[in-house]
Amino acid sequence: MTGHDDPAASLVARTWTFTPESHPTRESLDEMLDALLPSIECLPGFRGCTVLVDREDGSIHATVFWADDAAMRAALDRESNAARGALVLTGSSESRTAVHDVLVNRPAPAVVDRELGADRW
Repeated sequence: MTGHDDPAASLVARTWTFTPESHPTRESLDEMLDALLPSIECLPGFRGCTVLVDREDGSIHATVFWADDAAMRAALDRESNAARGALVLTGSSESRTAVHDVLVNRPAPAVVDRELGADRW
C-alpha cells in the first residue's frame, strides 16, 4: 500500500506565498494553473495542491502536498522553477515559502468552475 492509499500515512506540504502589487489578473492565474502546475503534478510523491487568492490584498497561497519528506525535497528545484514563473505571471515582487506537517487533510469538493468569485476579478 502506498502513502497515497493509506489513510494513516503522513503527509507533508510546502506553501508558497506570492504578494503581487495588485490583484492578479484572471489571465495570469489561469496561466499559472495551466502552465506551471502540470510540471509539479507529474512528480513522484505529489499528493495534491491548493491555490488560494486573498480577497483583500490579492496575495496567492499555493500549498503543494507530498507523500513524504524525500518526495518534497526531491521536488524543490521544480517547485522553485514554478515559483519563479508565478512571480512573473502574477507580477509579484517576492515570494515566501514554509514547510508543514499536515495534521488534517479532508478533501473539499473539487473546484471545476474557475469563475467562482469572478466579480472580484
